[in-house]
Amino acid sequence: MGRIRAKYIKDKEVRFISHLDIVRALERAFRRADIPFVLTEGFNPKPKINFSPPLSLGYISKAEYFDLDVGDDMIPEEFIYRMNNVLPQGIMVIKAISIDEKSKSLNSIIKSSEYNVYYPFPEGVLSGIERFLSDEIMVEKESKKGKKTINIRPLIYSFSKVDEKNICLWLASNSSESVNPVYVVKAFLHFSGFDFEESNAIITRLEQYIDEKKNTPMREGVINEPINN
Repeated sequence: MGRIRAKYIKDKEVRFISHLDIVRALERAFRRADIPFVLTEGFNPKPKINFSPPLSLGYISKAEYFDLDVGDDMIPEEFIYRMNNVLPQGIMVIKAISIDEKSKSLNSIIKSSEYNVYYPFPEGVLSGIERFLSDEIMVEKESKKGKKTINIRPLIYSFSKVDEKNICLWLASNSSESVNPVYVVKAFLHFSGFDFEESNAIITRLEQYIDEKKNTPMREGVINEPINN
């Protein structure tokens, strides 16, 4: 038995498709592409697969990941070719590698994510980024136990201007602590004296990282593969 780690795109055509529906689309594609996947045990066997932290509904992504247990004869290049022949428009596998079966799960190794946020920011407001980051940033977050107020400043690793309508955010996104880019943009605009209209934002996940050096999950547990992030 082997394991494939795949990186795929979730484009604008499927940005409002839920994570669960993306999982179903991939499972259908495995069957249509005749991928020799391994099944889970139990009464309702499914492909043995695990995913990186799920993407929020409405977001685009250039860097989603999954690990799939497959037969030993599955070559990564063949996996990409077969999958992209059957996947629906808006989902595309852009890289695949063989990894060790004992590799840690994606959820346990991914520590942060980088995002581009397009938004019609009021003129001149982005000049206040440094001032915004200079103090605690208290926001109210929903949790399973109800609402709570937390300081998200330690979870913002970088916040930079790309141009007048785009910013880049590097944020914590691991199993123990994470922050959604919407909270950051909303807090920034409120700090600057403006309301935030989420429907006007286009948020794209650019990459997911396993450490502070911005190594991607493609570096973890690789078997006889060149390391190219």
